[in-house]
Amino acid sequence: MDAQVVENVQQHRFELPIAGDMFAAAYYRLEGGKVALIH
Repeated sequence: MDAQVVENVQQHRFELPIAGDMFAAAYYRLEGGKVALIH
């Protein structure tokens, strides 16, 4: 599997396609020029 992580700027998340229309997501916000992952 050669999937690539894509940044979805509008949704503030990184996405990794896994199957069909499904994807894994990591949400983030920008704080003082740094990326903070939200969990």
